[in-house]
Amino acid sequence: SFMNRPNYINTLSKIFGFKGRVLISERAMPSLQYGYGNAMSKINRYLIKKLYPKADGIMANSYGNAKDLQENFHIQTPIEILHNPCDTESIARASRKTAVGFPEDRAFTLITVGRMDEGKNHRLLIEAMARITDTKARLIIIGDGPLREALENLTIRLGMAERVMFAGRQENPYAWLVRSDCFVFGSNHEGFPNVILEALACGLPVISTDCPSGPREILAPENGEAFGVLVPVGDTEAMALAMEGLIQDDALREHYAKRATIRAQAFALEPFADQFMDYINAMEEEE
Repeated sequence: SFMNRPNYINTLSKIFGFKGRVLISERAMPSLQYGYGNAMSKINRYLIKKLYPKADGIMANSYGNAKDLQENFHIQTPIEILHNPCDTESIARASRKTAVGFPEDRAFTLITVGRMDEGKNHRLLIEAMARITDTKARLIIIGDGPLREALENLTIRLGMAERVMFAGRQENPYAWLVRSDCFVFGSNHEGFPNVILEALACGLPVISTDCPSGPREILAPENGEAFGVLVPVGDTEAMALAMEGLIQDDALREHYAKRATIRAQAFALEPFADQFMDYINAMEEEE
């Protein structure tokens, strides 16, 4: 099972007599996802602590959320880390299709994709855009969510209504990504953000907050290579400086664009499928 509620049901099945092996997968950073102090957060934190240890195996999609489960939820069940895969071939095919509604002018375009909620922090990106000196540059936001109206009002208050485009949900975001100049990501917390991999697969330079967890594992792996730009979480000035840097520096932007597709290939679908099946088969052998 994947995601919290299915994981609860899966582990509860053992309590009610299921005799098979139970494998669950954590896809987010639960201490932050459920760190708001409200009733929903408290209930989910309790269920994770009580139910996750009943699983026979746990997968995490980043080292960050595996560590989160171990340190903040005291999970002692062995955790296997399998990063999310990226279907680069399908993305390449989709990106070649028409991007209906994409602006026809050639203004420098920064783009982001994600649900408009507190965790994704689109506010950071909009406020950073307000500091960009190139007034012809624009930000496109693909997605929808409960904060859309508030974010639209923010662009009006900041005098940014002409420079921030709310594109809503797009059936084929890859056609929009490949026509843009830079991908930006403002999240406060993640598990392992697929959208960064997808932006890389589209050949885009990427600027992301260094949020827990995922962006650092994708853009700045431990071997010391850099495949994008990381900025501190919630730091509007740092995000604006990073944006400005890639807008003005053609060579730097081209450098990250060339490395983007190389990095995306490291998360190709087939090796992930092999690793996943190896893990499943190993669990069956233990039974």
